[in-house]
Amino acid sequence: MASLIQQRMAIDRMRVEGLWMLVVGGLGAAAGILSWVAGMLQSFNFAPLAAFAVLATFGIVRLVRARRERITFEAQHGEAAGKQTPVR
Repeated sequence: MASLIQQRMAIDRMRVEGLWMLVVGGLGAAAGILSWVAGMLQSFNFAPLAAFAVLATFGIVRLVRARRERITFEAQHGEAAGKQTPVR
């Protein structure tokens, strides 16, 4: 069984991964749409656009899952469980 600190860190890591997936997927999908609208591409391939959209969707799912796990974790162990105070 992982300690409370490790559990909180795993939840935070899941949240950060979800944010990265959402940002990269969203920017990639937006770039694909903009290049298609601007007419920069003669023949448009939807595969990269779909891949970035799927990545953004997985990012949203990961963020929601991390939020639910954090709520469950704090309900079981308390709001300050696993938090570390900085050393000065």
